[in-house]
Amino acid sequence: MANEDTAEFEKKLIVRNTRYEDIEGIIKMNQLGFGNPEIAFKREHFESQLSIFPEGQVCIEYEGKIIGSCSSIIVNFDDYGVNHTFSQIADDGFIRNHNPNGENLYGIEVVVHPDYRHMKIGRRLYEARREICRKFNLKSILFGGRIPNYHNYANRLTAEQYVEQVIKRNLYDPVLTFQLMNDFELIKVMPNYLAKDEASLEYATLMEWKNPEYIADTNQRYQKSLPVRITAVQYNMNPISSFEEFAAQCEYYVNASSKIRSDIIVFPEAFTMQLQSYLNEKVPSKQVRQLTSHLDEYKELFSDLAIRYSINIVAGSNFVQKDDSLYHAAFLFHRNGKVDKQYKLHISPYEKKWWGIHPGNELNVFDTDCGKISILLGYDVLFPEAARMAVDRGEISWLHHSRLLINKNH
Repeated sequence: MANEDTAEFEKKLIVRNTRYEDIEGIIKMNQLGFGNPEIAFKREHFESQLSIFPEGQVCIEYEGKIIGSCSSIIVNFDDYGVNHTFSQIADDGFIRNHNPNGENLYGIEVVVHPDYRHMKIGRRLYEARREICRKFNLKSILFGGRIPNYHNYANRLTAEQYVEQVIKRNLYDPVLTFQLMNDFELIKVMPNYLAKDEASLEYATLMEWKNPEYIADTNQRYQKSLPVRITAVQYNMNPISSFEEFAAQCEYYVNASSKIRSDIIVFPEAFTMQLQSYLNEKVPSKQVRQLTSHLDEYKELFSDLAIRYSINIVAGSNFVQKDDSLYHAAFLFHRNGKVDKQYKLHISPYEKKWWGIHPGNELNVFDTDCGKISILLGYDVLFPEAARMAVDRGEISWLHHSRLLINKNH
């Protein structure tokens, strides 16, 4: 039988504040990411940023390697206006003009290692900036964005015309298109913004994301909960002929949910029974035990999907062989690579009679980037004590067919 231990599938992708010991790795990554070492920050810049505003400097670590980073500063944007240069607003990268009492977060750099751009690292860095904006109750995030493909069109389009065509999706720019897809809006095209940015011909787009949770009067005695977007899958149990077909169908739903920026996708209970359409086992007790042989493939699949599409996945449920007993378990795959599971606590008469399922004995509350989550699997929802226990442990609110419980006030 497959090993039910999930530790080996937990890939180490960590979003965290930058530390001094990260600087050397970030410098090497930036030189690769920009393709022009002249415009990348040097050690003295990172050291100054960390000493002045450590909360605004974020990196992403994957299996011990830095694969993305971003730097930010708090300012009163009105002090600079829409015709500023990078040197003016970022103090040449040293951020000695950081204003703790300012109203705007200004992004001065985002870099992703070229070898890891398929893992939505940029999106994670942008979301980290949004968290900083919310944490400090700032009005908005602004930055001057590069337009690195502009030099290919400069002989026939002005910078403003080029940006307009990118916004209309008639042209593609790797930086501007990404920013538009992440809900930033254009304010102005700025000339002479970043010296030595030859690809952009020193033009930049002034972009802004307005914080919908900004509270003008910080003396108010309440705090808004963070919005959480959840996709509940109505899964099509059509016949399949291989595990690869199952994986492709699951990826379709995950991809669609990621495109609308869902934080969590929830698959149905026991949807892995679809595999029986090609396993062809007729005896009920043998059917579920046969499914445990695919547990490793199942966990590898959803761990990979959660990381690649930057979404937390409640991957329905599967069957687990532990010692000589069979359990029914729901798995939670975090977008940072962590894997959690919840055994079903209340076994239905059908599961006990036909499959010989044993109950779990512990209700878990999991910490996620969306808040605390608890999972009630199938028959568990009929017993209010389980939901009450979850609420007592994490102040969790009721959500999605009583199967997923989430606390949004973290």
